[in-house]
Amino acid sequence: MDISQLRGSVDLWDKIMIISVVVTAVAVAATGASAWLSIRYNSALRVQESEALDRYKGEAVDHAANLERVVALTKIRTAVLEKNVVEADERATLATKRAADSEKLIADANARAEEAQQALERSKVPPASPENSQVAASVAKHVGAAAIYVVDEAPDAAEASSSINAILTEAGWATSVWTWRGVSGIVGVVVLTKEGDDPATDRAAAGIVDTFRSAGFNAAKANWPSDWRRYQGTLFGPNTPGPTDAPVRIVIGLKSR
Repeated sequence: MDISQLRGSVDLWDKIMIISVVVTAVAVAATGASAWLSIRYNSALRVQESEALDRYKGEAVDHAANLERVVALTKIRTAVLEKNVVEADERATLATKRAADSEKLIADANARAEEAQQALERSKVPPASPENSQVAASVAKHVGAAAIYVVDEAPDAAEASSSINAILTEAGWATSVWTWRGVSGIVGVVVLTKEGDDPATDRAAAGIVDTFRSAGFNAAKANWPSDWRRYQGTLFGPNTPGPTDAPVRIVIGLKSR
């Protein structure tokens, strides 16, 4: 091989070397550019992800705060509703109690009205009879005022009180009739006076007892066992005169005849 051929080969390899270096430089530049672009892209992506995460966190915090406000409002509304329910129950209970009290008052008023009517019926003097007139004549010399207590538990006391009231009224006595509730164990017709009262009242009471016995009543005389204005149970009858105003009391119990 001559020298010119060698020079040609060297030039060729030089060109090939230059081309290889250029290609290598281009490849390195492309690789660097790719790496730089990748780094820039990853950085931008991380920034976007961070911004998106921050927005999500902010939205989550706002949503949680809204939920907490809703829960607090719901609790307040629930407490208000529970309070309203309790107040409504209390009002219903109070209304029921008032209705029951009203019914009781009405029943008591009806019972008092019935007792007053019965007392009025008993206080009415039946038509005079010859027998009552004869008995009344024996009581007329002891004219006074008497309160007649009809024991409620005695079934025959009402009839006896009507006869006794007629006898005393015909004899000129001022009488009033009351129904006596809340007492028991009284037997017969008991004529009572206040202990230590004047002798005239005692004589009048004794005369009434004798007259009642002659009329077939199981009568007896006694002194009132306590304060004249105090008594057990309840008396139903007229308001005037009072049940303790008269100086003589006639209590009609079981087995009056």
